[in-house]
Amino acid sequence: MDSKGQTIAIHQDRDLGVSRLRQGFVHGISYEKGKDYSRTIALISALKPTSWRLSSWGNVYGFVVGESRLPQTLGTEIVFNIQDGFNIRYGYDVRIRPICLPKQKSCFSSYDTFKKSWLAVVNAAIKTYAEKKLTIDYIDVFAEPDYGTGKLWVTPEQLGDIFKATHDAVRQHRPNARIVAPSFSAFRAAFLKRFLVFVAENNLRLDALSWHEFEAPEVVPAHVSEIREFIKTQPKLCNPKCPEIHINEYAPEDQHFIPGYGVGWLYYLEKAGVDHANRACWDLPKGESTCWAGFNGMLSQDNVTPHPLYWVYKAYADMNGSRVSSEASLPQTVALASTDESKKEVRILAGKFGQKGASGRVAIEVKDFRYNISSVIAEITRIPDSGMAMRSLPALAPPVTEVIRVQDNSFSIVIPDFRDGEAYSIVVRPGGSSAQQDAI
Repeated sequence: MDSKGQTIAIHQDRDLGVSRLRQGFVHGISYEKGKDYSRTIALISALKPTSWRLSSWGNVYGFVVGESRLPQTLGTEIVFNIQDGFNIRYGYDVRIRPICLPKQKSCFSSYDTFKKSWLAVVNAAIKTYAEKKLTIDYIDVFAEPDYGTGKLWVTPEQLGDIFKATHDAVRQHRPNARIVAPSFSAFRAAFLKRFLVFVAENNLRLDALSWHEFEAPEVVPAHVSEIREFIKTQPKLCNPKCPEIHINEYAPEDQHFIPGYGVGWLYYLEKAGVDHANRACWDLPKGESTCWAGFNGMLSQDNVTPHPLYWVYKAYADMNGSRVSSEASLPQTVALASTDESKKEVRILAGKFGQKGASGRVAIEVKDFRYNISSVIAEITRIPDSGMAMRSLPALAPPVTEVIRVQDNSFSIVIPDFRDGEAYSIVVRPGGSSAQQDAI
């Protein structure tokens, strides 16, 4: 129990000048044409995904673009991964060795043999894109080329060579395609910088630099800042435009279902100014997977029953208007806040994570409140922690409604027992007398 309590300060007059993060999913479903997906589509559409990273696995494209029509209705951008196609054909345990067993598809006797097989997959993919006129916004070249050991399955020089060959093949057929790489399994600063130098020295156009984040949410801003500062030292990278930053998989398996962590990741990804972010999916111990059902921990395996985490992302999607400043007394207790001037409404999404089960008082202090009223109505909705268990939560409990006095353009919302792993969605609306409301 945290006896001292924690505070979150929200400054309504400090507009951050940013909008909602372009965030979405990785895979998330195996699509079967002819099934009724209407309930699933309604649930997912309510989350307003703006990015979806997929490949030919499971015909996820058929669900996102064909069945759901998300690019057409929500502007969801499609990121198509090439390496997945290679892994489907050859497996994940890719090795280059002088001697390979006859039936060992993932083993290549030389780098040249490997490269020839890789480019055959690339060219077949590009041909498919053209023939089927697929809706693809980004082409993601790699999928954790350091998978498993943290070491590349080729040398850094060979990885650069593969990227250049892929880049040139894509540009030949689709000159305006936006290319993403290298999608390492973690933030590997030295490898990322070496890759960027190779791109600059070879006058290649990299539209987005990508890696995965599976540590703690609060480290993301420092990682992104370090890379953006390095990009400034390589002017060629920014001709005509500097690469975007894509964290195209985030949130490790042991945080997968926890609402408080969900808020933490959204908060720090926004704070870092990431351009695209996609929640990771995982194969779970009991043989279940949130890659091919369950939408990255949002839904049960039936794809129609929400989990607690779903309600975090639903509250996030409902945060319209401008984002305003939020500062916390502890890095693991955070809140996102937005103001909708048309409704004179403040929305707050708060989360607590990584505090070893500690609970205690949290005061959310809203300062510099813009509206000349004496009180507000706060609707406070608790999103319970499910730990690492799959837990159905078809609907949230009704919100607790409080009338809170405004003094000196400030007021506080107190949550007396904010538990580690929980999240709270709070909507604040004017609550003064009718005469006062007429004067606003």
